[in-house]
Amino acid sequence: MSSLSSRSRRPSQPGSSPPWSWSPPCGRTSRYGVASLSWSLDHAGPITRSVRDAAVVLTALAGHDPRDPRDPASVDRPDEESTTGLAVAVQGLRVGVPDNYVTDDVDPQGAAAVAGAVEVYREAGARIVPVTAPLADRYKAAEWAIMLSEASAHHRETMRSHYELYTDDVRAFLEVGETILAADHIDAHRHRRQIKAAWQRVLSEVDVVLAPTTPMPAVPADGLIV
Repeated sequence: MSSLSSRSRRPSQPGSSPPWSWSPPCGRTSRYGVASLSWSLDHAGPITRSVRDAAVVLTALAGHDPRDPRDPASVDRPDEESTTGLAVAVQGLRVGVPDNYVTDDVDPQGAAAVAGAVEVYREAGARIVPVTAPLADRYKAAEWAIMLSEASAHHRETMRSHYELYTDDVRAFLEVGETILAADHIDAHRHRRQIKAAWQRVLSEVDVVLAPTTPMPAVPADGLIV
């Protein structure tokens, strides 16, 4: 496992199945044709009815695309068959379970789903390894400083010429991004590199990390308040 997200096969929300989604690491798939939110954070992956379907679709999507707007563009390396290993038993698999951050303020439904998944892996023969999410106090600040400023930069011209096309909440989101200082954006990328390096050290001790992907269940389609 080369990164936290490269083997992240998961239900789209705790307790739901299907659909399943696979969030590959940045650069595994092209962003060509994808509406941008954050140039350096955006990455595209499949949403399917099963884990196997997600693996099949990711195999088709993965690879270098010269039209990819990312810098650097999608990686140019030999094709990988993502379905390899799906039928391999988890006996002896080292499953890291964070004891901080990803377990903070999680809805009871999500926490119960994760606890149940841990027991399924344990009973199947996996080795459960407690881990600590490193540099957790930097995650949110780094993410928002990068995402908000890059989203604002991407939408700046359209916001000014077609202000009415944006809903109030999206306009507020983008306007906040314009207030972020260049120094804060640079610091955020520096913290991102440090966080990545720290997670690589964690992942040298375990094969996968099991954690909730969201702190709450899916919001109803007609819900306006999260």
